[in-house]
Amino acid sequence: MKILSTTIRLLTFRSSEEELQALDHRHLIFGLLCTWLVGMGRWWEDPKAGFLQHLGIGSVVYVCVLAFFLWLVLWPLTPPRWSFLNILIFVTLTAPPAILYAIPVRHGLALPTAQTARLWFLAIVAGWRVALLVFYLRRGAGLVGFRWVLAVLFPLLFIVFTLAALNLEKVVFDIMGGIRESDRTVNDAAYGVLVLICMFSMLAFLPLLASYLVYSVKSVIAKYGRSWGRFFYVLALVLAVSGTTLSFRNLIFFGIVLISSGLVIALTTRFNLQAHKNSQ
Repeated sequence: MKILSTTIRLLTFRSSEEELQALDHRHLIFGLLCTWLVGMGRWWEDPKAGFLQHLGIGSVVYVCVLAFFLWLVLWPLTPPRWSFLNILIFVTLTAPPAILYAIPVRHGLALPTAQTARLWFLAIVAGWRVALLVFYLRRGAGLVGFRWVLAVLFPLLFIVFTLAALNLEKVVFDIMGGIRESDRTVNDAAYGVLVLICMFSMLAFLPLLASYLVYSVKSVIAKYGRSWGRFFYVLALVLAVSGTTLSFRNLIFFGIVLISSGLVIALTTRFNLQAHKNSQ
């Protein structure tokens, strides 16, 4: 009952800093169980879902990958309280709201109505989880100032680009060219919104990426010292070489992004090393 109470407090934004840091293997087991159950409900109406998705295994794998992604991407921002196990437990405990996906909207409803209902479910669950991430990063991880804004927006935009690039159900980009009646599912409207979000995200991603790189270099050098300067210079060189290679292979946009990222890292490293030296 205590585990259930902790989960309810987290989902209602009432967990304390101590409570979030005290999450352990018992909460992880409960969170994985919830993830598995809602994972089966998420896909049971979709005939195009894979076997592992229908079993809920895909959702369990997904939360593990998502937790590792968040831990790795946000580590350079040096949250005061940050561990992979803790972020994994948190991600699994945000699974219960997705039970809305298990509501049988396809059976007994016209396809357009079912698509609208599923879209609203997606908006509610996604909004709830983003709000929980903000809550966790500020209270659980201890991020403050602009860093917590970066910690929320950067991985979300990155995930949107990744989902669109993977084209998970072969529907995302088909929407832009029209969908055959036989190919339509209750998730089409939701993925249509994903395409729209992706378009708007393109406008914000590059300046957000530059801000993320600047804050990451600054935070790591401030916390771990000048020795990390060599790593960042090497990373900047690798990005510049990779970007140049992509440019010669006609992937000009991605090449420019990598070259620009390397330049931002190199200049930020130089500036912070000089500032660190002058302060001594």
